[in-house]
Amino acid sequence: MRQFIQEIQKSRGLSVGELSALLGYKSQTSVARIMQDKANMDSVTRFCQLLKENETIALTDSEASSLDRILEKKKLGSDEYAATDTLRQFLREDPPLVDPVLADAYTGEKQTLLERYLPMQGLKITVLNCETLPLFGALAQLTARGIAKVEHYLYSDQNLLRTVMTIRSVLPILHDENYYGAMAFCTHEELLSNPRGILLADVMLAEYAVEDKPYYDLVIFQNTGEGMRFSFPVGAANVHRMMDSVKAIATPIRNAGLGGFENDYVAYIRYCSELEKDRAVYRIKPDFGMEQVPLKTWERAFRDGPLADDSIFDGMAEALAEVFVQRQQNALAKKQAQHHVFKQRAVWRFVRTGRLSDQFWGFDALTMKERMETLQSVLEQHTTNPYYQVHFLKDEDAMRDDEIVFYDGLGLSIIKAGTDYNLTANHSETMVTQGQFLRVYRNFFLHSILPYNVQPEYKTRKILMEMIEYCRTHMDE
Repeated sequence: MRQFIQEIQKSRGLSVGELSALLGYKSQTSVARIMQDKANMDSVTRFCQLLKENETIALTDSEASSLDRILEKKKLGSDEYAATDTLRQFLREDPPLVDPVLADAYTGEKQTLLERYLPMQGLKITVLNCETLPLFGALAQLTARGIAKVEHYLYSDQNLLRTVMTIRSVLPILHDENYYGAMAFCTHEELLSNPRGILLADVMLAEYAVEDKPYYDLVIFQNTGEGMRFSFPVGAANVHRMMDSVKAIATPIRNAGLGGFENDYVAYIRYCSELEKDRAVYRIKPDFGMEQVPLKTWERAFRDGPLADDSIFDGMAEALAEVFVQRQQNALAKKQAQHHVFKQRAVWRFVRTGRLSDQFWGFDALTMKERMETLQSVLEQHTTNPYYQVHFLKDEDAMRDDEIVFYDGLGLSIIKAGTDYNLTANHSETMVTQGQFLRVYRNFFLHSILPYNVQPEYKTRKILMEMIEYCRTHMDE
């Protein structure tokens, strides 16, 4: 904060006294105390607000953003701020794809991980820790090809940053059915004193067969891009025994997935309804969901959709009607906070095309009149329902297109972008249930996303009204 204020003084040619006067302080004492880190949080927050609103000082967008980050760090403390900063990266993009180098411990010969393992089949890979390593993008290529199954365990001594970094690092592989990840929590002293020799290092164990004989590679990563590989022509039972204690207490970082739904969209929507029921929901996604479309609209869209002539239509329509009523009650009638964060660009695409980015393939496109009625319904709820809030992102490029839904007290659902809910084809989602991660994400959403990353409420209403007017003036198209 001190450095930031000094840079503002220098760039505007102001003394501390002149800056204090511009901001309405009677003396320079208050600003001086802030610079000396002696002011309470309320005083610092008020100073930052005055600084951002002052037309003479006129902070640039970059300066205002820097000030927000400085204030956030002061509010959260260094550890939690580092965790939330990693969450920003988590929401932006997958980690870069890196193919780590593996150096033979005896000969020094080097191969990349993919060079060594792509020619193999039936690999079993066990990973220990590695939350700071760009390892999982390469492993995802092995699991996606059916070459390997990956188990991943993290020992954690309640370190917030490690927990969040783990979720970010495994994003490239998190949806894959051939990946299983889990965390084990214990104190740092317990880790160090464990008599079974718990490994605190970043380790990968690869098990395979050569001419029907078992082999394994034990890779110890020394830095972010390279590991030392020890190869043994025997089974890895001893190494697994070292890991047994962590496996016994580890809890999964995601749920088991959606295999039980097969292609049953009704069962899936009922599952979503149960997740939403009687709990706060914080959602980030490109545009509206079908639960925000008026009942008569989606009924018409389903009646005129691709399934209209199918033998399952009547039964499916009746079941969908029942569950959509429940979902709309979840969205509009419950007294639990709901925040829906959208991308303005994506909602405009819906306004012009009548199709949502994740629309179930069995629904017809919405007519212009139906789009207008959907927007009017969203605006009415946003304006009159104190529990229902709609937001538009400021910087849309800073957020991935995946749907990320936080169910308070339950989990964080990550649904891959562009799904049409064909559950046996390209649909992919996972539920992160690790408690510490959920606590940090909840705080991040409420204290970082909402205060700093979304448009003010009056702009949200203005944008929705502009969209409604567009629909009204293009009704004949």
